[in-house]
Amino acid sequence: MLTRFGDIEVWRILESVDPFLTPTEFFPDMDAEGLALMREAAPRQLCPQTGMILIPIQGFLIKTPTHTVLVDACVGNDKTCKFHEPWHNRSDGRFLAGLTAAGVGPADIDYVLCTHLHPDHVGWNTRLEDGRWVPTFPNARYIMHSSDQAHFSSDPGDCYNESVLPIIQAKQAELVSACR
Repeated sequence: MLTRFGDIEVWRILESVDPFLTPTEFFPDMDAEGLALMREAAPRQLCPQTGMILIPIQGFLIKTPTHTVLVDACVGNDKTCKFHEPWHNRSDGRFLAGLTAAGVGPADIDYVLCTHLHPDHVGWNTRLEDGRWVPTFPNARYIMHSSDQAHFSSDPGDCYNESVLPIIQAKQAELVSACR
């Protein structure tokens, strides 16, 4: 999906739409009235088979006259996500095909903006090549918030080790702090 703002293009790059949690797991304070409202107002937001909320896993590609920016890199392929089976060791070409449809390849990305470091936002930061995690976007600077990076590096799990640490080791990470 493409939206234009003058000479800027914004592309939605959809990786998947997966059932994730039940409405009450996602919204713990939801009561029966809220659930009824959700079913009425957003019926396609619930998976008909499981009753779980359907979550789009997507990034956004911003093309300006001078830069190409990817905002969030979804789940990625070959990642360890044992806590959510649809993401665990997935192998799917949809995300990269979405970039191709927008007219860019991995080498064309100038910046990857990681809004935060959850598994569904950093997965395509890296790809598995000959048993090693390497940056998917070889020419990009990966922008990450320094406090988020500090938090996840203090007790690194699979997501950090597979999708963030290799970017830091490749010296492609740019840590930023909040503006005040």
